[in-house]
Amino acid sequence: MVDFTFHEWSHRLVLLGFVTFAYRKKKAQDDLTVNFQFSRRAFATCVAVIVLFVGWTLGVGGLRDYLARIYDFKSVLQQQSGDLDGAEVFARESLAFRSNDMDPWNSLGAIEDARASMDGNPGDKEKYFVQADSDFQKAMQCSPYALDPQVNQVQSLVKRGRLSQALELQNQLVAKGPEMPGSYADLARILLKMNRAKEAIAPAQEMIDQYPYFLPGYFLKAEALETLGRKKDALKAFEDAQQMLKNLNLPDPSGQVQPNIDRLQGRS
Repeated sequence: MVDFTFHEWSHRLVLLGFVTFAYRKKKAQDDLTVNFQFSRRAFATCVAVIVLFVGWTLGVGGLRDYLARIYDFKSVLQQQSGDLDGAEVFARESLAFRSNDMDPWNSLGAIEDARASMDGNPGDKEKYFVQADSDFQKAMQCSPYALDPQVNQVQSLVKRGRLSQALELQNQLVAKGPEMPGSYADLARILLKMNRAKEAIAPAQEMIDQYPYFLPGYFLKAEALETLGRKKDALKAFEDAQQMLKNLNLPDPSGQVQPNIDRLQGRS
């Protein structure tokens, strides 16, 4: 799902106007026509207003959008390099141009979440988590259909040990994006953390059924089954993963399928 800024929608409206004009039907003799007479001053004023509006939306608005995206991109790069303070500066610069843009708010939430993960003081850690949650909420308000801030918020809740809240939000994510295998994977992981292995089997199996080439589905199913003491079934899940890779003539990217088969067969 994609959200657009006002400026981007303005582009589309202008394009729609040109297309509508190009494909207009010729007048028929029985068409009702209405003529409006404007003074030269009124006509000139209307033209000036239209020119200013188009110039703003296509010119100044486009520049603001461009700068907002550039600063957010720089923020992401700074965060990846570990410079959280620099990342925050660029994210706020982005918001100065587009305060209703989801991406910089999401970046700010990710920055605060990273600070919480790095801080050893419980009080400061919770303060960062609370701020991260606030930023993720603002990102979702700007773009209700965007999944990234919701995914980040779930991960933040898991880190805080608020698994019930994380589970509720993750179920909403699965409902919104059933075509995303990662949503089922995160749901299974949360259920496993909550010691609800029996329930974790269903989303893991859903991944395998819908995305048979998605290796984490087999791993999560095997983990849930082994947790329940069903080692033979867990072994079968790893063997299914191995057979899938053989059918595709692919090596095991994780390097864990055969070691787990050996372990469950008692050969390690």
